[in-house]
Amino acid sequence: MKALNYIQDKLVTDVLRDVDSAISIDATAARQMLEAQANGGVTFANGDLDPVAFAMQRPTWKSYVLYWLRQGEHYRGRKKLLTDARPPVLYLRSFSTHYKEIQIDGKNIIEVVAESFEKVGPVIAIAEPGAKGLMNGPVRLYFDDQLWRAGVIYLMSISEVVIIRAGMSQGTLWELGVAKQKLNPEKLVIYVADAYSDDGLFPTKSGASEFYRDFKAYAEPVMGCELPNGFWTLIAFDKNWEPLILEPGGRTWPAKAVEREMRRQAVPKIGLLKASMTRLCESYSSASRITGDPFHSRNYLKWMKEAGRVVRESPSLKGPHAETFANILRSSRHARRLDGIISQLFMIDVELLGCFKVTFMARDVAESQSSRENASTDILRSLERELGLISELATILETEMAEESEIVLSDRA
Repeated sequence: MKALNYIQDKLVTDVLRDVDSAISIDATAARQMLEAQANGGVTFANGDLDPVAFAMQRPTWKSYVLYWLRQGEHYRGRKKLLTDARPPVLYLRSFSTHYKEIQIDGKNIIEVVAESFEKVGPVIAIAEPGAKGLMNGPVRLYFDDQLWRAGVIYLMSISEVVIIRAGMSQGTLWELGVAKQKLNPEKLVIYVADAYSDDGLFPTKSGASEFYRDFKAYAEPVMGCELPNGFWTLIAFDKNWEPLILEPGGRTWPAKAVEREMRRQAVPKIGLLKASMTRLCESYSSASRITGDPFHSRNYLKWMKEAGRVVRESPSLKGPHAETFANILRSSRHARRLDGIISQLFMIDVELLGCFKVTFMARDVAESQSSRENASTDILRSLERELGLISELATILETEMAEESEIVLSDRA
C-alpha cells in the first residue's frame, strides 16, 4: 500500500472520526431530520423518497422554456422519479476532484451512468453545493451543509444500488466509510474514472493508474477492506467485502482470481516478446559486424522485415501488446515499477522509429558512411535497452507467479 504523509494521514483520521459519529445516526433518525423540512407538495411513486422531496429543484415556466432544448433529459428524468416506484440508484461523487469528463455519443459520463443503471431503478444524485440550474443525467437533490450527511445516510438506506465515484475529498471518503458501515456489501459499486492532476494536465494511462493508487491508499484504511490492485473501472463486493471486478454488462469476477489469471497469461507472451527481441539484437549486431553497415548487407531485406515485425509488436501504447501490458499493470504487486518500465519502452519505440527514419533518409540521399554507422549504433543501443527492460519485466512476472505457487501450495498443505 502507498504510504501516506502526515497531512494525508490526518485527513484519514478525521474521516474515520466523522464516520464513527455517523454510526449513531440510523436511517430512522436521518428520516426524521429530513421530514422536518417542508416537501412543497411533491409526491413520489415510491413513498420512501417523500422525505427528500424538499431537495428536488422545481422548474419554473421560464427555466422550462430556456432549458428544454438543451436539457430536456432532466424533465424526463424528473418525470420518471415521480412515476417509478422502484427503489432508487444513488450516485455520489467528489466535488473537489477535477474529473476528466469523457464524451460518449455526445453524453458525459454522468448521463451514461444514469442510463446504464436505469434498468435497476431511477438514478438520483446529490448536487454540488451552490450549484444552480438543471442538469442532464441523474435527477439532482439539493441539500444544504446541515442536511447533506443525513440525506446521504437516508438515501443509502432506501437505495437498491449505491455508486460512489472514486475521489480523495473528505466528503467522498466519509461516504465510503459510511457505506462500509451501513450497507449490504453487494449494494456498493465504486466507479473509478480518470481525473485531472492538480496542475490541470490532461491525464494519461499512467496518470489514471497513479490516481487509482492514491485513491486506494486513502480508501482502504477508511473502509477497512482491500481494493483490487491496478486500475479498474467498476469495483463491486461480495457478501464478505471481497472485491469483485464488475463488467459493464453486469457480470462480476473475483478480483484476486482475475489478477492471477492475467499474470499467468502474461508470462508466456512476455517470454515470446523477449525471444523476438533477442533474435533481433543478435541479427542486427551480426550484420553490423560483418559489413560495418547493416543497411548494405545481404541480410538487409530479411533483417528489416524482422525488425518491422518486432517494432510493431513492441509494447507501445498502440501496439497489439498494449492490452497485455495494461493488464499487467492492473494485476501486479509491482505496478509502480512496471508502469515506469512501460513508459520507458514507449519512449524507446519512439526513438527506434526516429532512427529508422534517419537511416532511410541517409540511404535515399546517399549520405556519408559515418551517418549510417551512427544511426546503426543508435538502433542497436535502443534495441539492447528495450531487451533489458523486457527481461526485467519478465523476471518480475515470473517471480510473482513463483511466489503465488508457493502460497497456494502452503495453503493446501
